[in-house]
Amino acid sequence: MLPLSERPTLFGGSGSPEAWLRDRGLGLDISWTQFGQTMLSPDSGDNSLQSGGKLNAKFNLDGAKLGLWEGLSASALVEYKTNKTGGSVNGFNGILLPVNTQMYEPKDEHSAVSLTVTQRFNESIALTVGKFNMVDAASATPIVGGGGINTFWNLNFAAPPSGLVPAYITGLSLTVKTAPANYTLMVYDPKDTQNVSGLNGWGQDGINARLAVQFPVKIGGLNGYQTLVGVYSTKKSIDLADLPWLVLPNPPNVTIDVKRGSWYLGYNFQQYLWQREDNPAEGWGIFGQTFIADGNPNQYRWFVNAGVGGTSPIPGRNLDRFGVGYFNTSFSQDLAASLNTLLGIDIGAERGIEAFYNAAVTPWFRIALDLQYIRPGVHDFGNAFVAGMSAQVKF
Repeated sequence: MLPLSERPTLFGGSGSPEAWLRDRGLGLDISWTQFGQTMLSPDSGDNSLQSGGKLNAKFNLDGAKLGLWEGLSASALVEYKTNKTGGSVNGFNGILLPVNTQMYEPKDEHSAVSLTVTQRFNESIALTVGKFNMVDAASATPIVGGGGINTFWNLNFAAPPSGLVPAYITGLSLTVKTAPANYTLMVYDPKDTQNVSGLNGWGQDGINARLAVQFPVKIGGLNGYQTLVGVYSTKKSIDLADLPWLVLPNPPNVTIDVKRGSWYLGYNFQQYLWQREDNPAEGWGIFGQTFIADGNPNQYRWFVNAGVGGTSPIPGRNLDRFGVGYFNTSFSQDLAASLNTLLGIDIGAERGIEAFYNAAVTPWFRIALDLQYIRPGVHDFGNAFVAGMSAQVKF
């Protein structure tokens, strides 16, 4: 086996049992990440260190290697948190969106499981069905990364919100690759299926459809892409402007309305400014994303983020990752007005800056520093400065 300092995983590498299993159709990607996070703002209240750990175990099956048929594969992801709701400063100081995505999902539970099965018909067409983990899906983006482990921690970068795509969804995804563009159509149940299969009562409350059209581009010989995304939901939802009347006495002649249908339109891009010639997967560049939504019943109205990131440009540190980015998330005005009526709080746009550096001590052991400066969505609170560190072992 390879020396410890050269192994891609602690127990992996050429000649390892992990490599033996992968060659026979069973891939294992298991990691443990320990997080520590604290508020550094003097008036933020609780400035104690919040710590927690997260296990992510992914199992990949290759149908052809297992003696079934070509193009068949399956993937299961098991997540386990040491804390159900703790382990981070999520929700502190009036911050509405998670500053640590991995310690937020799965919500209010220690664990969650997702499972998908894929049939690739040829090099251009593939169909996937099952229960999707959309936070994990976001980790596939090359520059900004995602998923909240080795890149940005904040949800606004790790898996930007939309109001129409829960973290766990049950449905299908059809991908078609063509010369000018790649198309991905997802059809799924609108409810979050974190702790259930999602098959029971599928579509009973409506159906969501998400279409993404991705255009690969090259600028100066460097890879990049630009993507248009649209989501539409047929789900019925209570008019956000009428939320107070679910709790407070109804004024005369006021009825609680129900809205059917919600939408989201977005655009995002990633563009390398430098790539390693012998390994184009290593490089750094710029990224950005924006969307506009209906704002009622969708809890969001608009969103934007932008930044720079990728693998480290420092010589000899090609496995390290870095990133700096800005985000601004605007919530529904009707939702803000209702919360003001109910709770007497001032809700406005949440915006902030995040910077991180994730260093590979070895290919299987990483440490990271993460800093965030945030204007909380609850404007009754002052600005927040959040610092965090993490250590990850890939088994």
